[in-house]
Amino acid sequence: MIQLISKTGETYQISREAAKYSDFISTMIEDDQSDEIVLNIDNVENDNLERIVRYLNFHEGNPPVELAKPVPLKKNKTFAEYAGEFDAGIIAEVCPEENSPQCDKHEGLFRLINAARYLGITPLYELGAAREAYFLKSFDNIYEPMLFYGVKPLTAEEQEKVDKECAWIFDYTS
Repeated sequence: MIQLISKTGETYQISREAAKYSDFISTMIEDDQSDEIVLNIDNVENDNLERIVRYLNFHEGNPPVELAKPVPLKKNKTFAEYAGEFDAGIIAEVCPEENSPQCDKHEGLFRLINAARYLGITPLYELGAAREAYFLKSFDNIYEPMLFYGVKPLTAEEQEKVDKECAWIFDYTS
């Protein structure tokens, strides 16, 4: 058994089989054949380490779903149908389906993605990235200024005016 200790002292356990999904943990235990291994994971927040341990334990002997690329549009299926119920649930804890562009929950998702990258858990990293892509694909382009620049989207009248004034930008016939 492998014990992972967070920077706050919380202890979590995973098996060697579950640890194979983490390049970081696999490398750390590679040469250690003892029954009890203790690793300090100081660079991952406690709540994310707990989620990661649940993810690794769930996928012990149960490989993660191979995610289709590119990510499908939201209107075609739910994220849970795309990624699997358990995996979507892990992501929903930090980034619920009902997010709107104003929601600050993306910060939690990015912290989970960074933790997965740090621990070398490629399937979880890709899952988080896919959730963000899924989110971005689900909105009309009117939300883009708000998502990336913090600017209020244009009204229909304002958008129509911009489209007329800038028609030359979109005219590909010349």
